[in-house]
Amino acid sequence: MGMMTLRLRDDLDARIAELAASSGHTKTYWVTRLIAMGLNELEYEVWEQKAISAYLAEKKLTSKDLEDGHPETDDVYAWIVDFPGNPELQARTQELTKDRPTTGDAEIRKTKNAE
Repeated sequence: MGMMTLRLRDDLDARIAELAASSGHTKTYWVTRLIAMGLNELEYEVWEQKAISAYLAEKKLTSKDLEDGHPETDDVYAWIVDFPGNPELQARTQELTKDRPTTGDAEIRKTKNAE
């Protein structure tokens, strides 16, 4: 596990300390949770910018076209859902498939049932 030293403004430190005291969790727990939540948002923003850039390049449009509501930009958000690396889609897919047996698990069950 990595370790980090972090300087916080006094008001933020006090809020985190209050949260820790009222919840029964440590300050480290809450700061780690905040960082994880923030990273998820930042990773999504970076992916979304890449997807939008790829869309504009494919359609031979500019960001100004997108801002101005050019007719060919109407489907940008539908298009980027399928852009590779969508972190939200990957998270949902992992959540939906986490309890599904893998092919290997299914083969093991078939073998055991046949015995």
